[in-house]
Amino acid sequence: MRQLLAITFALAVALAACSPAEKTPVSTAASAAADLSPSPPPDTAAASGDAAESPGVEEPEQVSEQVAPVTEPEEDEAPVTTEPQQATETTTPEEEAEVAEPTSSDAETAVEEPVSEGPAPEEPVPEEVAVEEPAVEEPAVEEPIDDAAIDEVVLDELEVEESVVEEPLDEVAAEEPAVQEPVKEPPTDAVEHIAFYSFRNGNFDVFVMDADGTEEYQATFDSHDDWAPEWSPDGSQVTFQSDRDGDWNVYVMDANGSNLRRLTSSPASDIQPSWSPDGASIVFTSDRDGDQEIFLMPVEGSALFLLTDNDFNDSAPDWSPDGASIVFNSDRDGDFEIFTMDAYGGDVVQLTDNDVADVRPQWSPDGTGIAFSGYLGGDSEIYVMDADGSNLRQLTHNSDGDGVPGWSPDGSRILFDSNRDGDREIFVMDADGTNVRQLTHNDHDDWIPRWGVAVEIGEPPAPPGPPPGLEDLSGRIAFYSERDAESGVFVMDADGTNVDRLTPLYIWSVAPTWSPDGSRIAFVSDRDGDEDVFVMDADGANWVRLTDSEAIDWAPAWSPDGSRIAFMSDRDGDMEIFVMDADGANKRQLTHNTDADGLPRWSPDGSRIIFESTRSGDWDVYVMDADGSDVVRLTEGLSARVPRFSPDGSRIAFNSALDGDFEIFVMDVDGSDIWQLTDNAFFDAIPGWSPDGAHIVFQSDRDGDSEIFVMDADGTNARQLTRNNHEDSSPEWTADGG
Repeated sequence: MRQLLAITFALAVALAACSPAEKTPVSTAASAAADLSPSPPPDTAAASGDAAESPGVEEPEQVSEQVAPVTEPEEDEAPVTTEPQQATETTTPEEEAEVAEPTSSDAETAVEEPVSEGPAPEEPVPEEVAVEEPAVEEPAVEEPIDDAAIDEVVLDELEVEESVVEEPLDEVAAEEPAVQEPVKEPPTDAVEHIAFYSFRNGNFDVFVMDADGTEEYQATFDSHDDWAPEWSPDGSQVTFQSDRDGDWNVYVMDANGSNLRRLTSSPASDIQPSWSPDGASIVFTSDRDGDQEIFLMPVEGSALFLLTDNDFNDSAPDWSPDGASIVFNSDRDGDFEIFTMDAYGGDVVQLTDNDVADVRPQWSPDGTGIAFSGYLGGDSEIYVMDADGSNLRQLTHNSDGDGVPGWSPDGSRILFDSNRDGDREIFVMDADGTNVRQLTHNDHDDWIPRWGVAVEIGEPPAPPGPPPGLEDLSGRIAFYSERDAESGVFVMDADGTNVDRLTPLYIWSVAPTWSPDGSRIAFVSDRDGDEDVFVMDADGANWVRLTDSEAIDWAPAWSPDGSRIAFMSDRDGDMEIFVMDADGANKRQLTHNTDADGLPRWSPDGSRIIFESTRSGDWDVYVMDADGSDVVRLTEGLSARVPRFSPDGSRIAFNSALDGDFEIFVMDVDGSDIWQLTDNAFFDAIPGWSPDGAHIVFQSDRDGDSEIFVMDADGTNARQLTRNNHEDSSPEWTADGG
């Protein structure tokens, strides 16, 4: 039966090579033949929004999603596994970083444990792969022979033979042995490389560096997320998962980032790809049948074979060096453990058996060992065991979370990612756990390193320039985004390039606003448990907490001279406007009523403060003197919110829900001459002026989720600045334009 599956898969590969455009329906390799890693973040399978354009990406035809079920074993057969507990893990990079150190007794519990016993189930015949009849070649028509031409050729050959003079043999030279050609050394530019993914530019992209941590370059440039890179066996290509087309799919590219192709096309999440040792096929994880299973496909992506088929989550597959087996993690016994199976989904063997998760296994290059992440001690640590599950050893011992090991090509060293310096960084150690060295050093998170063989990589890709039509924009824009586990403060160039996260992962931070000179940013964070106002340098350093209250302090706004900050707070029971010195001292309450007053902004001369309020029964825009006196209502019946003075103080932009959805409006500073700038069925809100008053930046869900857009101040020429599957909100342009 195994031979029959091997023939079936080989035939699929051969057909793909002959007819790459033909797509073959999915076959069940279990019948024919996670770590929690980073699988995609929660809810990525249902990511909303239209797919962003990805120039140069070949889109394969849709692969049939109908997977034939695996034949159930006979009633007298032993069950495959014990009854599992409810699986609760949703595989995210954050969870991989949270666990580890077992006791010595725990380390001795890993035993080889066959998953099934008793008579082997009858293996069903695989679904037949449709094969096209080869076209019958028409016999070639023989041309008449030109005798004269033949005579000329023969004559030429005779003339050549007559001109050859036979030299006498040199007997001495003939007795000397032939000179052996020296073995060619690899090119000097052929070095080993490490691929990983990083959150350095506001979303996850694939990066490559030399094995010593030098010569780093960015391989993918996309406003969506590219995760989990894996090298081809010859080091010339990288496969990875990406949501750049709306759903998580498997892609492949050349090692320098060129020649990008999409291999899978599914509304499900296709993740965690891994090359076979011969480079002909890729295994990956997919939840296209409801839970995570392991699939096999030729590297062209032309056919799919289902290797596992059960009601549990099987994920994170990795090949043995000889290509005969696949190691993976599964929660089929209640928590994630390490299992192996043959390359066609049979002969499943459980290698670990703990009460906590063992995930992200990877086979050693010589096939004798398996490294993995384990949570025996509460934190994620690196373990290694023999390929049969025996001789378990713990290699790392710290409380910061070490995860996702990856072997060097010669098996002498192991890569891993760790939080031990505060951010997720890439480390390397000897295969026995000694001599730990840090390879990456930055303020962002680097994940899942993978080591490639020595190759010469071509010229890396150049960073893309600004999108067309945005070259005239200058300055920096701050905003907050839900691109990872928690909302955080980001900045980018005004053309949408050079996105950078300023606040740490897992610390909720929102509502950024620039100081007048652009050197600092005030924002709101719950870092210390309550929603308070903080200030930091423009590069994210030197956090200073300005408010310390159990109430909600929100929406800070700098005075034009930088000496004061207005903000809103419910510390007196309802939301009111307050002001304080820029160092947090001398807090004063400016408004006093039983309705909500919020989102204050200063006039350019610092004499007045504009704000939104429900004191009329609906949201309207009001203005008052900077000391809280002389309150004037500017709008009526517009459901007007989020007012912003123009840089010259002559106009006010705001958003209104008058027609049922939010649109951007502008009016004169006295509330007259109101005109509408946007008009569509989407949510356009939170306008912010460019420093010269020529443009307005705002957030909109017109591409399916909230993104940052910019338009001319008259409402024309709207252009999109951010593109991802998460929420980007509350843009603020630098005050000085530089």
